[in-house]
Amino acid sequence: MTKERQFKLCLLLSAVWMLVIFCFSHQANSGRITEDYLGDANVPVRKFAHMFEYAVLAILYYRSLLLGACLTLQKSPDYSASNLAKNAATNAATNAADYSGGYSGEKSLEIEGEISTQISPKIANKETAKNAAASTSVRASVRASASSVNHLKLAILALFMAIAYALSDEWHQSFVPGRSATLSDVMVDASGALIGLLLIWFGSRGRSAR
Repeated sequence: MTKERQFKLCLLLSAVWMLVIFCFSHQANSGRITEDYLGDANVPVRKFAHMFEYAVLAILYYRSLLLGACLTLQKSPDYSASNLAKNAATNAATNAADYSGGYSGEKSLEIEGEISTQISPKIANKETAKNAAASTSVRASVRASASSVNHLKLAILALFMAIAYALSDEWHQSFVPGRSATLSDVMVDASGALIGLLLIWFGSRGRSAR
């Protein structure tokens, strides 16, 4: 699956999961209903469910942001190697013209054609290798910067997005019969989001270290 399709899939899953959270929050008197089944375990189970919901949401946010950033980097001019062959051909033609500079008229054109035929493949290969090396260096530097700074920024952004949705969800619950908006629930949701991001963070670090 291409990164673009993965990005669209993550966006779709994020929207679906937000809808799932909304539907659970919209259930009236849900605390009393679950208490009849769970008894004393009602509060711990519900808090754990809140943490799980927002851990998944934060991970989906993070993946969406990460894939979006990767797609943006791939579309940047420095990341693309599409101009390598064009640059090599241009440099080969320029070098061929320089070699024939001591002659004039038809002789110059004839020599230039012969030189181009003989040296163009070699020059093109050298220039392609140089440009490929430069492009590889750029991509390596882009990956290095993204793996250190950008991932952290994306994780922080995903955390704030999850907290923002938690706040909006608590505000929504204040209008649902038998439900209330509490700051403690927002803290629980934020803790779940943070745990989810830490899990995916250390998981990705572990895979990259292998």
